Amino acid sequence: MPSMRAYFDFNEDGVTSKTEIGTSIIKWKSIIKILKHDSAWLFFYDKYTFSTLPIKTIKHETLEYIEQMANKNKIEIKKL
Repeated sequence: MPSMRAYFDFNEDGVTSKTEIGTSIIKWKSIIKILKHDSAWLFFYDKYTFSTLPIKTIKHETLEYIEQMANKNKIEIKKL
């Protein structure tokens, strides 16, 4: 059975997630909203479609970068 571990990369172009079974690349302009929870952030692509980013092991600087890119791309950010 493949590992369920995912690796994320955040850059100017968007968000890349990689697992043993594949890679996903999402452009910042595809994200309409980020909901911030204490344990995870949810990246929404439409009203009912989202990806979950567990933030327990994410560096503070990376979370700040995500917020900067969200602001730059006019993505709504809400805290739950």
